[in-house]
Amino acid sequence: MLDGSIPSVASRLTHALQCAGARGGPSRWQVCKLADGRQAHVFTVRALDESPLLASTDDAGGLVVKVYRVGDADDRAAARDEFECLHRLRTRVDGTTTHGWTVRCPRPLYLCGASATLVMTRVSGAHLSRHLLRGISPPDGLLDSICRATVATLLRYWAGEPRLYGDLILDNVLCDVSTRTLTLVDPGMPEPSYVCDGAPRSWYPASRDLGFLLFWAASLLRRAIAHPFLHFRQNDLARRIVQAFLDRLDAPAEREAALGEIEACARLHLGRMRLSSSSPKGLWRRLVKWSATRTLEQISEELRETAPTATKQ
Repeated sequence: MLDGSIPSVASRLTHALQCAGARGGPSRWQVCKLADGRQAHVFTVRALDESPLLASTDDAGGLVVKVYRVGDADDRAAARDEFECLHRLRTRVDGTTTHGWTVRCPRPLYLCGASATLVMTRVSGAHLSRHLLRGISPPDGLLDSICRATVATLLRYWAGEPRLYGDLILDNVLCDVSTRTLTLVDPGMPEPSYVCDGAPRSWYPASRDLGFLLFWAASLLRRAIAHPFLHFRQNDLARRIVQAFLDRLDAPAEREAALGEIEACARLHLGRMRLSSSSPKGLWRRLVKWSATRTLEQISEELRETAPTATKQ
């Protein structure tokens, strides 16, 4: 249930749903917390009688409401960016088929700009990290097809007017192996630093998103301690996704230039980690940065040693 100790979140969620045209009211809804991230609270909402909440959608399975934490100007800008990115993603890739996978994404339904709250359809599937957490790693052939399909989908998203996906991490790619469905969620740029102004722009925006993906996977030291094999698999899958992108480039010079730009973006993210404090938190960040730096160096070496393997499609 929605926590009554945070009425500002509850009121923003209720207001956004009512503005979107949701039937009934809070007393007729079931609200459950889906995620509680650094940037936002995310909830699932469904009607208690299991009827669609909105007359315009077949949403008997529920909706998702994302309430940004602060609701200030930065949050309002991030919410607007995510809403626009969802529209772009939905228009360009939803329902497409590539490398044996059908691609899906949420449908953005309503943005309350004043309170930085988004309403969207709910999607199914488990994120890639959860699949990697299982005792037996998915077969290489399956992973390679997921990587090629993910890159092909991102190329459709990036095409034309350049726009970053933003929060490109394995946790934002959902997979349902039984239906061969990949679902991309949570696009948008949470912070301006994702643009990586200090890096070349020849491969923009792909270099930004892929650089952030490598940085994210390499910096998961807490997960590495709890689940060492998961950390290895996450880094391996992130490397495979970058490899699938590089494999689409013909000339070795192109591949080297693209990889160099991706590496530069990953290093910029590493460089923004604050290390000034000698507190336990500061020391932990130093350890994370040291570990991530070593991991990124190893991934880069493996990418340079790997010959192209995928066929461009």
